[in-house]
Amino acid sequence: MNSEEIQRKMADHERKVVELERRLVEYERKIVDFQLMHAEEMQRNLTDHEQKLVGLKREMDDYEQRIMDYELKRVRYERKIVRLENSLFYKEYEILSAKFTMVEALPELNAPCGSNPFEELIRTPGSLDEFIFHKACREAWDKEGKAGDEMEMSAEAVNLYRLWTGLINDEQWELYPAQGLYGLIENSDLEELQDKYGASLYNAIKTAWVEILLFRRTGVTLKPWNHDAGREQTLSELLELLPSTIEDLRSGH
Repeated sequence: MNSEEIQRKMADHERKVVELERRLVEYERKIVDFQLMHAEEMQRNLTDHEQKLVGLKREMDDYEQRIMDYELKRVRYERKIVRLENSLFYKEYEILSAKFTMVEALPELNAPCGSNPFEELIRTPGSLDEFIFHKACREAWDKEGKAGDEMEMSAEAVNLYRLWTGLINDEQWELYPAQGLYGLIENSDLEELQDKYGASLYNAIKTAWVEILLFRRTGVTLKPWNHDAGREQTLSELLELLPSTIEDLRSGH
């Protein structure tokens, strides 16, 4: 191979190297363009995501504020309910207290027991009807979808009846053991009973407890009774009887 051929081959190699370098530069430029293009797209996407996040945060802040508002309303309603329940309890207590006080002052207002053998039991202050416990247990079982036989449910009702009869007759047991910021704090046992067995049983136990307190205070052993209606007399009925009873006493009848 002569020198001319060598030079020619070297020149060809140099041209190829130059072409490769050119192509390499072109590829590098394409890579840079691609990176720039995708960087802009990524930046746009990132900006979109950031805007969405800002919007979501704003919505979350709004929901949190609503939740706080609802929570404040719930607390206010609960306080109002507590005050109303305490007020209602005081009114019921005042009515029962007035009836017991009237019968204490004028025993003649209180009719004697009739022929019904269960009347004395029903009229005894603080007496609880065992049937109410059976009814409450049945409703609680139905509500919970609880399966079981009648004997099991009946045993639960009897145990509840004995438990609460014992509690309300215990002088150490208190319906309202403490005074809270917004009213009297009810015994937690009674609250749990209301949640599980309903308001009817809950109210019956509260009334029975009040009657026992009034019995201890006044010594009245029988609740005033309306024989015609077969139920306890109302305060209005006792007040209607008051003038004629006083007149009978004055005239010596």
